[in-house]
Amino acid sequence: MLYAVYIIFLVIVFTKFSDRIIENFSHSEVKGNWPVSSLKYAFYNLANVVGVIFCIRHIQTRREAFSAGILAGFIGIIPGLLLFVAMTSFYPEILSAEIPSILAFKKTEIEILFIVFEIILFGTLIETGTALIHSFNERVFSSEYFRDKKKHQLIRPLIAISFLLIAVALSFFGIIDLIAKGYGIISWGFLLVFLLPMATIGVYKIFKGRDFN
Repeated sequence: MLYAVYIIFLVIVFTKFSDRIIENFSHSEVKGNWPVSSLKYAFYNLANVVGVIFCIRHIQTRREAFSAGILAGFIGIIPGLLLFVAMTSFYPEILSAEIPSILAFKKTEIEILFIVFEIILFGTLIETGTALIHSFNERVFSSEYFRDKKKHQLIRPLIAISFLLIAVALSFFGIIDLIAKGYGIISWGFLLVFLLPMATIGVYKIFKGRDFN
């Protein structure tokens, strides 16, 4: 459903605003420290990797792992790239928007498309949030302390409720303030506590451990 809405949206934008897209790409200049900003954005999105890793236990070989990684990369980046190109038609106004994609959908002036997008986006956020909370629970309950102790199952809903309350509290700051004040800290935090250990110690343990053919 999400892909279908994005495809319809992209076709409409490229049809109605193609001249503006070409103009903005022709005359815009690359400004700012874009290499660092792009790295921060990549590190920030490592949260999704943490949420996915716990549920790939069915992968048995390196070939399956590499194939899944490559497919996921293309499936994720191609729609993102097309959406980025489409949103350049609303530059520079879109830079000040809280949620750029919503502004872009409104600019199409097709109300029903925007309503459907909001509904699907809300469902996608629920899926993402549920997966991240569940992945945290899985990590907690994979420890020796919780193994074979059913009485601790009550902690699962308590963890979920705690995360939801934290999210509600943070929402009062507004998305722009949260990104401006915490974006860099979270990005470098994911790099230090997740990516570097996984790319060094994790890779070492993989090659020294079980033989995956």
